[in-house]
Amino acid sequence: MNTLQKVSFLLLFLIKLSLPEIYAQDYSGSFYFEGKLRHYNVYLPQNFQANMPVILNLHGYGTNWTIENHAKYTFMHDIADTSGFIVVYPAGSVAPNGRPSWNNGLRDHPFGQTDTTSNDVGFLLALIDTLYAHYDIDLNQVYCCGFSMGGEMTYRMAIEAGNRFAAFASVSGKINDGSAGAGTPAGPYPILHFHGTNDDVETYDGENDGNLWPVEETIGYWVDNNNCVYEADTVSIPNTDLTDGSTVQKISYVNCSEDSRVIFFKILGGGHGWPGSTEGMYPNGNPNRDINASAEIVNFFKNNYLATSLQTKGRNINNEFALEQNYPNPFNPITTIEFTLPKSEYVELKIYDLLGKELSTLIAKKLNSGNHSYTFYGKNLASGIYYYHLLAGNYQEVKKMILLR
Repeated sequence: MNTLQKVSFLLLFLIKLSLPEIYAQDYSGSFYFEGKLRHYNVYLPQNFQANMPVILNLHGYGTNWTIENHAKYTFMHDIADTSGFIVVYPAGSVAPNGRPSWNNGLRDHPFGQTDTTSNDVGFLLALIDTLYAHYDIDLNQVYCCGFSMGGEMTYRMAIEAGNRFAAFASVSGKINDGSAGAGTPAGPYPILHFHGTNDDVETYDGENDGNLWPVEETIGYWVDNNNCVYEADTVSIPNTDLTDGSTVQKISYVNCSEDSRVIFFKILGGGHGWPGSTEGMYPNGNPNRDINASAEIVNFFKNNYLATSLQTKGRNINNEFALEQNYPNPFNPITTIEFTLPKSEYVELKIYDLLGKELSTLIAKKLNSGNHSYTFYGKNLASGIYYYHLLAGNYQEVKKMILLR
């Protein structure tokens, strides 16, 4: 790298450092739906552009569950930012007792009244259309997840309107009789579920849960719906936090129709909470720290599309210089970096820390034109934000990636 290129890289790096503060933005929105003013917050990631994927992240039930608090609790937008996702936090309807709620088919909630009249399925579908009108989102990459009652609402969306979404994830939220009786899923859908065996709000075995199903019955519903065959593969997740009172098993059903996997993170000894959250406003019981639910959800969603043609999305098909976002991101500790060269060039691919210190050189040689990929192994790096820089002739680009252990 000559002096001019070094100066150019430094300027580019400094600009990239400032991009999240300039372009990553929060917006509040609202519209009337069936006579009620409905609210939502939108997080637009850095490098926002048209045709981006969207995650609807649904809050739980209770006095504290404003959309602002739910965003702080899950902090999904920070994880999704480097993966190029828009994250939307919709506000549920208000229950008769004044608490934020969802009309998800639940009855006899142990903590009080819930809303049983609002058309929340219709509201969320209208919200997708609103986001498309405002931000030109990719309708083939719309995803839904939620916590507790928001997880229950996620499953109601899957059962009643699953054809509008590419995948679903529920954290501490189960199927109930109301949602299960609302219809039959239109097809197999990729499902990701998290639940603690010591959950005292939505209990694992379903005791004293009104019309909520047991966790095993909820998982079985999706295994049957997705026509999964063969036994599940069970892997123990490393117990990296010895103070959280819980451990994690990842139970995977992968031999399912149309690649509609069912993945279940069973948190042994875990309570009612969002694994990996840094906020203390919840949960009930042991908060697991061995996994980060937001990171697992974002990476799970990235593998699923409504249209198979979109599996090439993100790759440069115009034969131009391009550096893609690493995948998966966040990663632990392996990730893949892809780039495209329209002609043969001498290439340098390097890793830098948050302060711009060079950590390693991945590539330093001449490469032929075409698509290239490099697998980066960050085993000696601590959790945090890093940058990778591609220099190819007069072209250079910097992108951000997150290592989460």
